[in-house]
Amino acid sequence: MTIHRIVRYLIAGSTTTLLMLSLVYIFTSLLSFHYLIATSLAFIITLIVGYIVHKYWTFQNTEALHTRQFGRHAFLVGMNFCINGMLMYLFVDISNFHPLMAQICTSLLLACISFFIYSKIIFVTHTQ
Repeated sequence: MTIHRIVRYLIAGSTTTLLMLSLVYIFTSLLSFHYLIATSLAFIITLIVGYIVHKYWTFQNTEALHTRQFGRHAFLVGMNFCINGMLMYLFVDISNFHPLMAQICTSLLLACISFFIYSKIIFVTHTQ
């Protein structure tokens, strides 16, 4: 694990987050899509873009294991979504954290765990 990979991971995550927010804005404000359709489309697009960016740029993985790796990536994103909701409830409703502070803490925790899962399970290079 190199510092360069961690920096690429943070840049990729920030970029996909910015893409998601931009797409929601474009779909809702410029194209007048219903907000649920807008967020769903933005989620699907950033799910795919996030996979491509992490696979080829962040973790520089060139193995042709797309079905397995994308499935694991999608599963991880889905789990992070569920865990995020549970932790937000725990931090805000139970522990009385400010929602923004709770989201920052939750995001940092999930980013660290996800980095480990990506590097050790999803985009691990199999040497022959």
